[in-house]
Amino acid sequence: MINNQFVLNFPDNWKESTVYTFEGPEDSGVQHNLVLMIERDIDKKADLEAYVASRIEHLGQALPSFELLSKKASIISDCQAVEIVYTYTPGTIQLFQKQYYIHKVPAIFLFTATFIKKTLRTLEPEIDAIVHSLNTID
Repeated sequence: MINNQFVLNFPDNWKESTVYTFEGPEDSGVQHNLVLMIERDIDKKADLEAYVASRIEHLGQALPSFELLSKKASIISDCQAVEIVYTYTPGTIQLFQKQYYIHKVPAIFLFTATFIKKTLRTLEPEIDAIVHSLNTID
């Protein structure tokens, strides 16, 4: 998928912080999605592990019943990456999220996919394939 391109001019004190949301299938009353945020102007020497650790700490403070289930280093699109899976319960339904942190200097691409327990097994391979298809334009 290639998005439509456009140009806007902003003063220097404005920062671009676009969030892309892609809707997946609905299952068991849950609308699955994949969200992409791009954090720009990340220092070349930035430590991805430290960045992810700070995000995990924030998630732990912000999400009810947060529990980190896994964390692993990987390579996605020839870039250093970290993948985490966690669960939290915002209401009556326990949700699972998988995040992919991809460090493509000078940015970090952060994908977040939302699942229920059943679809973590069934949709995760599809989401992995989508994320691993990332092709950045230099």
